[in-house]
Amino acid sequence: MSVDKIMAKTHNLVKLAEHTRLNLTGEHKIFLDEVNDFNLEARCPQFKNEFYKKCTRQFAEHYYRKTEEMKKWLKSRIK
Repeated sequence: MSVDKIMAKTHNLVKLAEHTRLNLTGEHKIFLDEVNDFNLEARCPQFKNEFYKKCTRQFAEHYYRKTEEMKKWLKSRIK
């Protein structure tokens, strides 16, 4: 692989997905962006406590379901 084809290291799921052949919908991009926020909020001390307060059972179940849907969609695209 040539140097110009190598991506910079990133944890940004939207940016990573945009470098694929997937046809992401706006809803997919919004979901990936929300998950990106979780990563930052859970790692940064100033956001961690506020993030934990949001993580109710209902919140977790909602994002678990959305994650499972996204996983199924992604798997259907790689077959």
